[in-house]
Amino acid sequence: MPTHDSPTTSDATNNECDAQRTPKNTTWWPPLKEALLSGELKPEDLEVQCPICLERCTVLDHEYELLGYQHAASIYACGHIFGNMCMRKRLYHVIVEREEVTCPLCLECLQHPQCGHPNLGHIIPLEKERTSSVPEILSRGGTLEPNCQFCWLADLAKKLKRKLCSLHDGDFDDRIKVKVKVNI
Repeated sequence: MPTHDSPTTSDATNNECDAQRTPKNTTWWPPLKEALLSGELKPEDLEVQCPICLERCTVLDHEYELLGYQHAASIYACGHIFGNMCMRKRLYHVIVEREEVTCPLCLECLQHPQCGHPNLGHIIPLEKERTSSVPEILSRGGTLEPNCQFCWLADLAKKLKRKLCSLHDGDFDDRIKVKVKVNI
Protein backbone atom coordinates (compact mmCIF):
# COMPACT_ATOMS: atom_id res chain seq x y z
CA MET A 1 0.00 0.00 0.00
CA PRO A 2 1.34 3.45 -0.84
CA THR A 3 2.46 5.70 1.96
CA HIS A 4 1.76 9.35 2.48
CA ASP A 5 5.48 10.15 2.41
CA SER A 6 5.48 10.77 -1.34
CA PRO A 7 6.97 14.07 -2.51
CA THR A 8 4.55 16.96 -2.39
CA THR A 9 4.32 20.18 -4.29
CA SER A 10 4.94 23.03 -1.89
CA ASP A 11 2.54 25.91 -1.43
CA ALA A 12 5.15 28.16 -3.10
CA THR A 13 5.18 26.03 -6.25
CA ASN A 14 1.40 25.98 -6.37
CA ASN A 15 1.34 29.75 -5.91
CA GLU A 16 3.79 30.16 -8.82
CA CYS A 17 1.65 27.90 -11.03
CA ASP A 18 -1.43 29.89 -10.07
CA ALA A 19 0.23 33.29 -10.62
CA GLN A 20 -1.78 33.95 -13.79
CA ARG A 21 -5.03 32.89 -12.16
CA THR A 22 -7.27 34.96 -9.96
CA PRO A 23 -9.01 33.46 -6.93
CA LYS A 24 -12.23 33.14 -8.96
CA ASN A 25 -10.68 30.70 -11.46
CA THR A 26 -7.97 29.02 -9.41
CA THR A 27 -7.71 25.25 -9.09
CA TRP A 28 -5.80 25.51 -5.78
CA TRP A 29 -7.96 25.63 -2.62
CA PRO A 30 -5.90 27.89 -0.25
CA PRO A 31 -6.28 31.19 -2.20
CA LEU A 32 -9.88 30.37 -3.08
CA LYS A 33 -10.72 29.66 0.57
CA GLU A 34 -9.04 32.91 1.62
CA ALA A 35 -10.99 34.91 -0.99
CA LEU A 36 -14.30 33.30 0.05
CA LEU A 37 -13.64 33.92 3.76
CA SER A 38 -12.57 37.55 3.24
CA GLY A 39 -15.63 38.29 1.11
CA GLU A 40 -13.39 39.26 -1.82
CA LEU A 41 -15.14 36.55 -3.80
CA LYS A 42 -18.72 35.24 -3.83
CA PRO A 43 -19.57 31.69 -4.92
CA GLU A 44 -21.57 33.01 -7.89
CA ASP A 45 -18.37 34.63 -9.21
CA LEU A 46 -16.43 31.34 -9.35
CA GLU A 47 -15.27 30.11 -12.74
CA VAL A 48 -13.41 26.92 -11.86
CA GLN A 49 -12.04 25.06 -14.88
CA CYS A 50 -11.29 21.36 -14.47
CA PRO A 51 -7.56 20.79 -15.15
CA ILE A 52 -8.35 17.36 -16.63
CA CYS A 53 -10.98 18.15 -19.28
CA LEU A 54 -10.62 21.96 -19.30
CA GLU A 55 -14.41 22.36 -18.99
CA ARG A 56 -16.07 24.63 -16.44
CA CYS A 57 -17.01 22.88 -13.20
CA THR A 58 -20.43 23.29 -11.63
CA VAL A 59 -20.35 25.31 -8.43
CA LEU A 60 -23.79 26.76 -7.65
CA ASP A 61 -27.00 25.18 -6.37
CA HIS A 62 -28.99 26.02 -9.52
CA GLU A 63 -26.26 24.37 -11.63
CA TYR A 64 -26.49 21.24 -9.49
CA GLU A 65 -30.27 21.23 -9.92
CA LEU A 66 -29.89 21.38 -13.71
CA LEU A 67 -26.79 19.26 -14.20
CA GLY A 68 -26.43 17.21 -11.03
CA TYR A 69 -23.14 16.75 -9.21
CA GLN A 70 -21.34 15.01 -12.06
CA HIS A 71 -18.94 17.86 -12.72
CA ALA A 72 -19.03 19.57 -9.33
CA ALA A 73 -15.83 21.39 -8.40
CA SER A 74 -14.26 19.10 -5.79
CA ILE A 75 -11.32 19.82 -3.49
CA TYR A 76 -8.95 16.91 -2.89
CA ALA A 77 -6.68 16.31 0.12
CA CYS A 78 -3.70 17.85 -1.69
CA GLY A 79 -5.63 21.11 -2.21
CA HIS A 80 -6.17 20.82 -5.96
CA ILE A 81 -9.65 21.23 -7.43
CA PHE A 82 -11.00 18.99 -10.21
CA GLY A 83 -14.35 18.27 -11.81
CA ASN A 84 -15.88 15.46 -9.77
CA MET A 85 -16.59 13.08 -12.66
CA CYS A 86 -13.21 13.60 -14.35
CA MET A 87 -11.34 12.80 -11.15
CA ARG A 88 -13.55 9.78 -10.38
CA LYS A 89 -12.91 8.40 -13.88
CA ARG A 90 -9.20 8.89 -13.33
CA LEU A 91 -9.35 7.23 -9.90
CA TYR A 92 -11.28 4.28 -11.36
CA HIS A 93 -8.62 3.82 -14.06
CA VAL A 94 -5.81 4.04 -11.50
CA ILE A 95 -7.49 1.46 -9.26
CA VAL A 96 -8.17 -0.94 -12.16
CA GLU A 97 -4.52 -0.65 -13.23
CA ARG A 98 -3.45 -1.15 -9.59
CA GLU A 99 -1.45 2.05 -9.61
CA GLU A 100 -0.84 4.37 -6.69
CA VAL A 101 -3.73 6.80 -6.22
CA THR A 102 -2.18 10.25 -6.67
CA CYS A 103 -3.14 13.76 -7.70
CA PRO A 104 -2.50 14.23 -11.43
CA LEU A 105 -1.00 17.67 -10.77
CA CYS A 106 1.24 17.30 -7.71
CA LEU A 107 1.46 13.48 -7.38
CA GLU A 108 0.47 13.63 -3.69
CA CYS A 109 -0.86 10.28 -2.46
CA LEU A 110 -4.68 10.43 -2.24
CA GLN A 111 -5.23 6.99 -0.71
CA HIS A 112 -6.66 6.38 2.75
CA PRO A 113 -3.90 4.54 4.66
CA GLN A 114 -6.01 1.85 6.34
CA CYS A 115 -8.67 0.88 3.78
CA GLY A 116 -6.65 1.84 0.70
CA HIS A 117 -9.59 3.54 -1.01
CA PRO A 118 -9.10 6.88 -2.77
CA ASN A 119 -9.92 10.25 -1.28
CA LEU A 120 -13.09 11.39 -3.06
CA GLY A 121 -12.71 15.07 -2.31
CA HIS A 122 -15.12 17.67 -0.95
CA ILE A 123 -17.45 19.78 -3.04
CA ILE A 124 -16.58 23.49 -2.77
CA PRO A 125 -18.75 24.90 0.02
CA LEU A 126 -21.08 27.70 -1.05
CA GLU A 127 -21.49 29.30 2.36
CA LYS A 128 -18.63 31.14 4.01
CA GLU A 129 -19.40 29.36 7.29
CA ARG A 130 -18.93 25.93 5.68
CA THR A 131 -15.39 26.49 4.38
CA SER A 132 -14.15 25.02 7.67
CA SER A 133 -15.91 21.75 6.75
CA VAL A 134 -13.13 21.11 4.20
CA PRO A 135 -10.23 19.45 6.05
CA GLU A 136 -6.83 21.14 6.08
CA ILE A 137 -4.81 20.20 3.00
CA LEU A 138 -1.90 17.77 3.34
CA SER A 139 0.89 20.30 2.70
CA ARG A 140 -0.47 22.45 5.52
CA GLY A 141 -0.63 19.75 8.18
CA GLY A 142 -3.83 17.98 7.16
CA THR A 143 -4.08 14.20 7.06
CA LEU A 144 -6.27 11.68 5.32
CA GLU A 145 -8.52 9.76 7.66
CA PRO A 146 -7.43 6.11 8.05
CA ASN A 147 -10.63 4.93 6.30
CA CYS A 148 -12.81 6.46 3.60
CA GLN A 149 -16.32 7.53 4.58
CA PHE A 150 -17.85 4.33 3.18
CA CYS A 151 -15.55 2.04 5.19
CA TRP A 152 -16.11 4.23 8.25
CA LEU A 153 -19.89 3.81 7.87
CA ALA A 154 -19.56 0.05 7.28
CA ASP A 155 -17.46 -0.25 10.45
CA LEU A 156 -20.04 1.79 12.38
CA ALA A 157 -22.85 -0.50 11.13
CA LYS A 158 -20.87 -3.60 12.28
CA LYS A 159 -20.35 -2.04 15.72
CA LEU A 160 -24.06 -1.23 15.99
CA LYS A 161 -24.99 -4.78 15.02
CA ARG A 162 -22.59 -6.24 17.60
CA LYS A 163 -24.03 -3.95 20.26
CA LEU A 164 -27.61 -4.93 19.39
CA CYS A 165 -26.68 -8.61 19.47
CA SER A 166 -24.98 -8.24 22.85
CA LEU A 167 -28.10 -6.58 24.25
CA HIS A 168 -30.22 -9.53 23.10
CA ASP A 169 -27.77 -12.29 24.02
CA GLY A 170 -27.04 -12.88 20.33
CA ASP A 171 -30.31 -14.80 19.89
CA PHE A 172 -31.09 -13.40 16.46
CA ASP A 173 -27.68 -12.43 15.14
CA ASP A 174 -28.45 -13.49 11.56
CA ARG A 175 -31.77 -11.66 11.48
CA ILE A 176 -30.42 -8.28 12.54
CA LYS A 177 -29.86 -5.94 9.67
CA VAL A 178 -28.46 -2.51 10.28
CA LYS A 179 -29.46 0.14 7.79
CA VAL A 180 -27.67 3.46 7.98
CA LYS A 181 -29.17 6.46 6.22
CA VAL A 182 -27.00 9.53 5.95
CA ASN A 183 -28.45 12.88 4.95
CA ILE A 184 -25.90 15.47 3.98
